[in-house]
Amino acid sequence: MNKIKILVVDKEADALKLIQNTLHNHNLTIETNSLKAVKLIEKEKFDVFIIDYHMPNLNGIELLEEIKVMNYKYPHVSILCLPIGTVHIFKEELISGLFDFFLEKPYEKKFLKEIIKKAIVKLKRMKDTVKK
Repeated sequence: MNKIKILVVDKEADALKLIQNTLHNHNLTIETNSLKAVKLIEKEKFDVFIIDYHMPNLNGIELLEEIKVMNYKYPHVSILCLPIGTVHIFKEELISGLFDFFLEKPYEKKFLKEIIKKAIVKLKRMKDTVKK
């Protein structure tokens, strides 16, 4: 599989640095503004979205809903980044498939790598299903 194309939407410099250092083998696009991220998504194809919940303008859930409304037609996997211990607040969105995985902040390199591996496996299955 070619390098996966990942859009990271986060405003925190430390979080972005960790993501860039950990996922340097992938094609990363970084955006610190959720409204600019929408414009990017309209123009480019991404395989994985890593989106922080706490963003100005559009929060992570609103951005994921915007992607859904855009009817983003490419197979993709979404990872929502949340403060530790808050995933229960987003249970309905997780169950409905608004996002595929969650990652708790502050990020730990080990968990980031695990989630990306899971995202790649899911993405491959999705692409294989589309080919059939």
